[in-house]
Amino acid sequence: MKAPNIHDVARDMPEGAWVASFHSKSLDLGARIGRVKWVYDDGSLDIVLYSKTGARIGRESPSMGGPKGFEPYCCADNWEPIERPDFDSIANVGFYARHLVRLRRNRIEEKSDG
Repeated sequence: MKAPNIHDVARDMPEGAWVASFHSKSLDLGARIGRVKWVYDDGSLDIVLYSKTGARIGRESPSMGGPKGFEPYCCADNWEPIERPDFDSIANVGFYARHLVRLRRNRIEEKSDG
């Protein structure tokens, strides 16, 4: 798999951007919600994870002595930029992924689609 272009990642998912990793194309299985903490030179991301209530949940993978407050060095291909989630609306929804608003990753593709 080709590494993402750092300029595309930095433009579409800069530090502070809201992102989601969707578990399934059906959206019934949910998504992980996060916020970009850092963008590496190779396009990988550090991501602070949040619950559907908006609470910071820290790291889900084993820390093995590493950071505990965020997921380090995530592949940008697994994440999509989203609008800031409306946590009040999704807090009591079972299948909340369908309520997250996706943003286009590549604005050039958006222009050619329409």
